[in-house]
Amino acid sequence: MNTLNRIGIHGPQLSYTLEINKNPTKEYFVKNKLYGTWFISEKYDGIRALWTGTELITRSFRPFTYVPLWFIQLFPRGVPLDGELYIPDVPFSYFSSLSVTKKTEEVDKKWEKVQYLIFDMPLKDYSFEQRLGMMKALKLRRNNLKIIEFKRIKNIDKDFNEVNIFFDNIIKKGGEGVMLIKGCSHYISKRSRESLKYKKEFHGEAEVIQLCEGQGKYYQKLGKLKCRLPNGKIFYCGTGFSDAERNMYQFDKTLCINIDKEIKVPKVGDKIAYTCMEIIEKTGVPRMSVYKGIV
Repeated sequence: MNTLNRIGIHGPQLSYTLEINKNPTKEYFVKNKLYGTWFISEKYDGIRALWTGTELITRSFRPFTYVPLWFIQLFPRGVPLDGELYIPDVPFSYFSSLSVTKKTEEVDKKWEKVQYLIFDMPLKDYSFEQRLGMMKALKLRRNNLKIIEFKRIKNIDKDFNEVNIFFDNIIKKGGEGVMLIKGCSHYISKRSRESLKYKKEFHGEAEVIQLCEGQGKYYQKLGKLKCRLPNGKIFYCGTGFSDAERNMYQFDKTLCINIDKEIKVPKVGDKIAYTCMEIIEKTGVPRMSVYKGIV
């Protein structure tokens, strides 16, 4: 059993997405529980990784296939950390397979450029503000390990403009967005409403060419859409649908789509709008696409 299991951490804390709003109303703050002291930082697009105190593991608690010994030796022994592996100024696809890649000369060259960006400590008995103080007290020996910089916002509902100013500055320099975490929040091994992503999105349109059945909970219901981009590339879009929308499709020997004037769902041949984190340079298709509606 690793250190994280022993202290009651059975998975990483995950974040909800906060809808971008340049002129939020009172209802926006109430809905998203935005009050009190929060901390804001740049959001980096890296590989989530946890340091148990003795080894580096993935967000699903699986050990990395290979990590150079010199890199492991940079970490503080017995001190659990949460962060991500990141290589500045290169696309995510360049290093996205590091967690499952075996040792080669080329892989070792990639590891030389890797930074482990620390944004939390998986310690459930301390508030984030306390954990941040503990992170800042760490003595890190090389630039391969860095603490992400956070800005404190004392009353986020009164000073939300600071979030948008910070966000705009990150986007202008080519970043993808920011993270927000409540100062008094405790680390939990699930998605937390006190940890929020506030990020830019890429928008696009595509033609639906196949309706695909889901699995498990969505067996005999819609699982995902197979789509064709204007450039001819094919990709799948499987998130962004409500259960009501998925239930409109019945896969039982033959596909049947229910007709409901209140719930409009796409059919083969329809054009849909989607958002995504990025267009993958190597393949030309969206990464983490989200269905937004019929065009």
